[in-house]
Amino acid sequence: KGRISDVTVVCGIKTIVANALSAGRSVFDPSILSWITSTFVLNIATQLTATALITIRIYSALNMADSKFKTRSHYMSLVWLIVESGAIYTSAALVQLITYLLKMNAGVILEFILAQ
Repeated sequence: KGRISDVTVVCGIKTIVANALSAGRSVFDPSILSWITSTFVLNIATQLTATALITIRIYSALNMADSKFKTRSHYMSLVWLIVESGAIYTSAALVQLITYLLKMNAGVILEFILAQ
């Protein structure tokens, strides 16, 4: 069974190898453009999927809990925290993808943020 995470890893490894083989050339070189772009896209898809699955899991656990569950609002805050942090990360990755496709070096700033 192929998973999106497996494809992301393979794409990432291929991107690293292609980048190493194109030493001395620009990161915007057409020979590696498609690999870097696909790595960015798969990274964004993985992040969206993971955030959605975690949120659904917490939300469904809350719905199955007893109605006398006193800290429900606390857990809903946790759900929103996960959704918002996922949205921030995904937005930064999307901006990095766009700046890369526009061949702007501004994406390097986001690279350091996203690597954390």
